[in-house]
Amino acid sequence: MTTSVIFLFLVARLVIKGYSDGEDERRWYIQQLGFEFSGRVDTVIMKTKYQGLIVFHVTDGNVDKAREDRLNEQLVHNHRIRLLMFRQKDQIQFSSKIAYQYLPGDSVCVNTQQNQVVMYRKGKRISGYPVMES
Repeated sequence: MTTSVIFLFLVARLVIKGYSDGEDERRWYIQQLGFEFSGRVDTVIMKTKYQGLIVFHVTDGNVDKAREDRLNEQLVHNHRIRLLMFRQKDQIQFSSKIAYQYLPGDSVCVNTQQNQVVMYRKGKRISGYPVMES
């Protein structure tokens, strides 16, 4: 009985530590991206009632397309992370848990150093959330 309790405790501790290490690595990854750009939403592709893909093009700033590939080579706990997916015609997409709030024409501003995604509609801020939630 005592041996099985100790074993379960050790397994639970390993799982919790692995989760914590994975979260820390995701935070490190986001901060290392160094993305700071604005874009205009072209399309919103809904996957569920709330979550979907935001397709946009960059209007200010620049995005190093190879940056995520280089950072992925350094990951230990999260074998592969991807914030942005590059499409044809200079379009980029990312996943959002609040995609239902986006409309074509909205502005999206991403600053990974500040872990911030901010959305504007007609010049007015309508939403902001951490990049980690993307």
